[in-house]
Amino acid sequence: MGFYKRRHWQYRYKRKNLIPDDWFIRKSTFTGQETFFPREQIINRIRQIKDMKEDISLDDMAQVLTADLSREIVVDRKELLKKLSMPMAQLLEKYESDTFGYTQLIAIITTQQALKTGKVAISECEQILETILAFREPRKGDRLLAYRYNGVFFCIIASGEVFAMENTHMVIELNLTEQIPEIKDLLK
Repeated sequence: MGFYKRRHWQYRYKRKNLIPDDWFIRKSTFTGQETFFPREQIINRIRQIKDMKEDISLDDMAQVLTADLSREIVVDRKELLKKLSMPMAQLLEKYESDTFGYTQLIAIITTQQALKTGKVAISECEQILETILAFREPRKGDRLLAYRYNGVFFCIIASGEVFAMENTHMVIELNLTEQIPEIKDLLK
């Protein structure tokens, strides 16, 4: 990638507030003035942008990343419970946490979406919630897949193809990163 292309994405992402101003470090070099970035922060941010860019618009992504949700977002328990369905709020009663962070919110929102389908029972939603909470931070392509095999419910998280036995019936499939815009609604 040439210098022009690098500058193009740098300033396009800056205009869209996808990269904070304080990450642009301008230094004089023997060839003139060049822009540098904090290595780990910019690599992580570009990875986040790439993971989300097919799922949400750059403007929506900017709102998500401006707060750097994956590290800084915290929603108070009482405020969150007001915005959830009654069954979902009851499901969260067993969790003693006073606040919920980004990955927990993805798990809660996805579980609530599964509950809204009417295809799973509240007891099965508990398993969905536990599965997502045990998972790493979701990336593009991560999907929650819920199945029934001979009447037994189970769920997995997959990024690629999944093969199941003949009598296994898929109950739900939800993309985890598609739940990111829902976090904005919780923050209102």
